[in-house]
Amino acid sequence: SGLRADHHNLASETVLDPRASLFYQIAGNSNIRASWGIFHQFPEPLLYAPVYGNPALGSQKATHYIVGYEYRLDDAQIRAEVYYKDYDDLVIENDAVEFINNGRGYARGLELFFKRGVLFQDKLNGWISYSFLQSRRLQTRDTRSGRIEEFAPSAFDITHNLRCEGFLFRRI
Repeated sequence: SGLRADHHNLASETVLDPRASLFYQIAGNSNIRASWGIFHQFPEPLLYAPVYGNPALGSQKATHYIVGYEYRLDDAQIRAEVYYKDYDDLVIENDAVEFINNGRGYARGLELFFKRGVLFQDKLNGWISYSFLQSRRLQTRDTRSGRIEEFAPSAFDITHNLRCEGFLFRRI
């Protein structure tokens, strides 16, 4: 467990972020993990500008929940994790004061990871990972009839991501 503290001068705000993790070894080679934590992030400084932004903006908050399983051998590893992230106080545009902490949303997903071999020891080694992500957040969009709020995927939402990396090592 732990606690992170941060003070932001522009927001005149101090935040405390508690975090905790549990680890349980099922057998010699396998374990399960569970983690929880709160994370704060302050908006970029430009958004605090009196004319363009809102000097009264506060921090944005995310609460993370993660559960995972891992199996290890000497030269191989398999890991699977599921997660859910709840977002509050996200900055969104507003007609009256430009920006406000009224946004909310979530992200949830699954990550799978497989690794085989040890770099520079095994002739062939590498890893493959897959992630699935689904997110929704309250955001604004300008239309011909004015600005509207909508609950839509995050701009950074990559629903399916597959990545592979392999190395062939030859002794000289």
